[in-house]
Amino acid sequence: MAEQEVLIAGIRNQREILDNLITRLEEKRLLDSYDYQLGEETMKQVKRNLGRLRKFAMEAWVKDQLANQVKSASDYFFGN
Repeated sequence: MAEQEVLIAGIRNQREILDNLITRLEEKRLLDSYDYQLGEETMKQVKRNLGRLRKFAMEAWVKDQLANQVKSASDYFFGN
């Protein structure tokens, strides 16, 4: 359950980063090169962070799957 909370919090954080970028860009009448650069940097950051969250989620899933297999094997052999 803790992994799920971390994953959801991480995704919400990335949404907040993008919301802040959108708010900043909506306030501008004309976009300049700095705005485009900020957009690119923000998107790269979010992409990198989402990749890390995906890796975390996959590792948690694998850990859970292995734990379930060990429990099943233990139940099978030892009748628990």
